[in-house]
Amino acid sequence: MALEFSLEADAQLEREVLVGILTRCGAQEIEPTDSGFNGYFPESGLNFYVRIRSAGQDAGSASPEGVLAEFLPSPQDWRVEYRINFRYNNDHYDACRDTLREVVACLVESSPCKFVVSFQYENVYCLRNERGLEIFKVI
Repeated sequence: MALEFSLEADAQLEREVLVGILTRCGAQEIEPTDSGFNGYFPESGLNFYVRIRSAGQDAGSASPEGVLAEFLPSPQDWRVEYRINFRYNNDHYDACRDTLREVVACLVESSPCKFVVSFQYENVYCLRNERGLEIFKVI
């Protein structure tokens, strides 16, 4: 069974900013899909799958979804535009973890977006909302 972390972000995150963050952290072979794009980090073997809620639709026509991560400290009133699943290479767990940490740190620096990082939508690791960044567990 592969380990998978999820990052859910609101529409304040711009696609170009997200691609820049992933590229700056070492992502390669970013390939478009019908609903977003996929890629991987060759140094760690971490794969990612980005689903953009409004991909392929006119702006404003897609109704954004709520946060899927469970056991949040309080209900979140923001809507998810991006769902990014990071699938670990089990043979390189530590390298995958370090890459994901770097991506989250770059996201914090590069965008004011609200987001939550969870392990398989069940265990919340960090949350940024209108109150700021809260870290519950170290990635």
